[in-house]
Amino acid sequence: FLSRITCAILILFLAGFLISIRFLLLLLLLILFLSGIAGAILVLFLLLLSPLAKWYIEKNSEEWTGRKIVMEKLGLNLLTGSISIEQLRIFERDKTEVFFSMQEFYLNLELWKAINKQYEIIELTMKGPAVSIIQEGDSFNFDDLVAHLTKGDTVSTSAESEPVKYQVKNITINSGAIRYANRG
Repeated sequence: FLSRITCAILILFLAGFLISIRFLLLLLLLILFLSGIAGAILVLFLLLLSPLAKWYIEKNSEEWTGRKIVMEKLGLNLLTGSISIEQLRIFERDKTEVFFSMQEFYLNLELWKAINKQYEIIELTMKGPAVSIIQEGDSFNFDDLVAHLTKGDTVSTSAESEPVKYQVKNITINSGAIRYANRG
């Protein structure tokens, strides 16, 4: 009689063990499925980040700067902290002439240090930057840009705030051009 009870307990124990293993396997499959969905969403986000940022910058550039900004390609990599731009153009106020252009721009930041207010530029490369400066009397073609970017600036100084640290390691400018015209 005792061996039958022991055998029944053993069978119940094994059945419970097998059920719990089955439950654990189902739970593991569910976790893998959900993490796969999360991973797919993350990959999709990283793939769409650059084109969405390009669209958003071009759409809002006139509101932010007073100038139309267009670019052929924008690349943002959150994993490496890099930004790349191809064929950047910033137009004059009239939106027909180009004020500033650049064939390529590359910036690589140390993102983790930025958390502690330490901004480290590992590399900054500009290929083919060109600016057109036009002076008419005492005014320049970029006066409106400066006014737009500095309007509403309020600088508050606090004696208790820690200084922000900047470090630039490698700057390269290839084939730059400055065009100056004095129109009297």
